[in-house]
Amino acid sequence: MNLNESNILFVSGYAAPYGGNFILLLRSLAVKLQQEYRCRVIFLFPNQPEKEWLTKLREGFVVRFTYKDYANSSNEIYEIINEFSVNLVHTHFEVYDIPVAKAVKRCKRDVKMVWHLHDYLTLDKKNLSLAWLRKIKTHLSFYRQYGFWGKDAYYIGVSAEILQFVSHYRNNLFSYPKPFSMEQVDSIGNASSSVIINGIDLSRIEKSNIKPFTRQVPCFLTFGGESYSKGIPTIFKAAEILNDKGYIFKIKITEGYTTSKLLSELYPNEHPSWLEIVKQTDNISSLYREADAYISASLCETMSMAIAEASIYGLPIIQSDIPGTMWNSDTPSSFLFKVRDALELSKRMEEVMNMDTSLLYEWCQESARINTERLDMNVWCSRIIGVYSSL
Repeated sequence: MNLNESNILFVSGYAAPYGGNFILLLRSLAVKLQQEYRCRVIFLFPNQPEKEWLTKLREGFVVRFTYKDYANSSNEIYEIINEFSVNLVHTHFEVYDIPVAKAVKRCKRDVKMVWHLHDYLTLDKKNLSLAWLRKIKTHLSFYRQYGFWGKDAYYIGVSAEILQFVSHYRNNLFSYPKPFSMEQVDSIGNASSSVIINGIDLSRIEKSNIKPFTRQVPCFLTFGGESYSKGIPTIFKAAEILNDKGYIFKIKITEGYTTSKLLSELYPNEHPSWLEIVKQTDNISSLYREADAYISASLCETMSMAIAEASIYGLPIIQSDIPGTMWNSDTPSSFLFKVRDALELSKRMEEVMNMDTSLLYEWCQESARINTERLDMNVWCSRIIGVYSSL
């Protein structure tokens, strides 16, 4: 595809209060497309109240909204594609994938599609009623999305695990995706798909020059979000183990939409003395500045921007051994524990609290260097543009 003076539509099911790294990545990509290829970039989101990141986007780009629910937004998307003579549509967070494919199909010209796979997907329906039937229904839904409507789309996965899962549906209706193993990483991707790990906007992140675990009360940070899939119960159990051993420490967790529910279940009367709930903020460095280590106990994830940002800031990372975040496991200040294993997590927490602070600081600085190079935003933009050019 010749990108010169092309019209590119970014379609994203994004409506968070803060733009965060995701919007900064898209904005940087859009600027590069404008400056180097004279492209016109249009952003499309679901209708939402005005926010600071939307206002900033409007300063340099056209921003539009869909007003119907996702499933019925195809006509709105079709009108925008025609209005701006769009040559390529790049979707994010899967909710717009099928409506975009339907809109593109109606066009009487060649419109390329790139589907960006950010979210973890699974057929696992354990502990649900009629699990086998739910699994079949979800399987057929995935085939409809990725095998039928997505057959002409180029897939970008932020992890090899999610790309392998989705790519299975291009040619398979009568079988389930095989379990993923780390040995498959190098073989995932082909002419119509690739793994591109997210980049990082380094301007948002300070670089720490403070040795971890030199403050009076050690502090572990984690982000709430969807607390159950984030493995927050495992973190709390590990904290209880350390508390029973007599350790003095603090667990800071950001507010999430299931955090309050989880806390009311586990600690209905009062919160433990080691627990502190903090507000979400777009100033992530202010959170990392108050912590000695970051814990990612996720049960499933595709990449984890939090791990990336915390490691680049200079914090040691204690992480569950899930495939989606193993990209960070080769850094010297990464400490792995078996997913859902609170006892092993408590041992990793104990290990970093008792480490030589100078040595741990050196390891953190080396990890920050590695991930700064690995997640460079300009490299990410170039790789995405490389995909566009190959279509």
